[in-house]
Amino acid sequence: MRTFRYLDLARALIQVLAVAGLLGLVVQLREANTTAKRDAYNRSVDAALLNARLVLDNPDLACVFKPEGTERQLELSELWAFLYIEMTLDSHERLW
Repeated sequence: MRTFRYLDLARALIQVLAVAGLLGLVVQLREANTTAKRDAYNRSVDAALLNARLVLDNPDLACVFKPEGTERQLELSELWAFLYIEMTLDSHERLW
């Protein structure tokens, strides 16, 4: 009789540990997902800043996309507007 009690206690303990392990796994997966999202966001921000810096350092790159081509250089205010529109469209695309 005493042996069966110990076996029941051992089974109950194993079940509790299994449930606790599953809950721990769920928490770890959630944390990993959050970390991956933050990393992707940080990388996209870094890429956008690098892109903006490249365009500001090389204004002729932005002019390539204009219908007139590189014949007309963008003024600084136009360049900032171009970058703002580009970043806004990128962020909307990511949100979509």
